[in-house]
Amino acid sequence: MRSLVALAVLFLGVLVVACDKPVRTTAEAGTSCSSTVASYDALVASGGACTTDADCACFNGGVSQNTPCGGVSDKATAGKLGKLVTDYEAAHCNALMCAAMMCTPACKAGRCVNAPR
Repeated sequence: MRSLVALAVLFLGVLVVACDKPVRTTAEAGTSCSSTVASYDALVASGGACTTDADCACFNGGVSQNTPCGGVSDKATAGKLGKLVTDYEAAHCNALMCAAMMCTPACKAGRCVNAPR
């Protein structure tokens, strides 16, 4: 019984340490969060050109109200957006929550889109 109690205490200690990560609001984080959002929005707006479906890729959201759930862009832009999402989360900025979505990248009329299923 003592072993079980000791194990439970150890587990709770690890849990508290693991969850003791500072979370900053966008206001507290200052320009790092807002500049990441601005860069993210600019990349989303400038990307998305394609010639074939293979040129397109899905990108994660969680950064900007403009694309809260992510979307589809060209592969190079999607890669850059992925790095910005990582930076945004690492800075402990307020990530937006979004339900899971299906993403099927396709090229239609020279623009990357999420093809309907």
